[in-house]
Amino acid sequence: MKPLLLGCALLLATSVTHAQKAPKVKDNDTQPTLPTDPEIHLVAYTGVVEVAGATQDQLYTRAYDWIARTHAATASSALQDKEKGWLTVQGTTHPHYRGNEFGSVTHTVSLYVKDGKYKYDFTNFRHGYVGAGQHGGDASLGPFENEEPKKMLMMAGLMHRVWNSLRNETDVQVKALIADLETSMQGKAKDKSDF
Repeated sequence: MKPLLLGCALLLATSVTHAQKAPKVKDNDTQPTLPTDPEIHLVAYTGVVEVAGATQDQLYTRAYDWIARTHAATASSALQDKEKGWLTVQGTTHPHYRGNEFGSVTHTVSLYVKDGKYKYDFTNFRHGYVGAGQHGGDASLGPFENEEPKKMLMMAGLMHRVWNSLRNETDVQVKALIADLETSMQGKAKDKSDF
């Protein structure tokens, strides 16, 4: 009987010791740090990249090809002006929460080209999820500038974690797009006719 009591006492002491430790922060309990344009106060990924020796026409062609490859669904509706060297298209990422796709995030991608350099702007991030749930409701969480998701009456704590997760994953996806854009704009991408 004494070994059983001793075992229970040790188990209880271990539980109390663990309970006194600092609480573990759950994934996505903290808000992500997203780049914000100080003038327009929107989440914005922007940069100017030098491409030595490249002409405006070469960079425009590379930008157009990149948009056609990475934004195939919306590339045909891209706004563009070859003479002035700019293209704008609506982009979409598909973030996940706990392994499941949770709607989509639309954004605007604008590319500007000049001899020897280009500029990119990714702005207007907005989460949308229409047709969610059993009754096809709207579970859209709104623009990324909101520190908190669109007001939801139930499960507010869970929605904050979902919101943070979606914003974090979108951040990773956009940074991957920017890296891919740089490879394409530098002329390092493999030509389709090179097989």
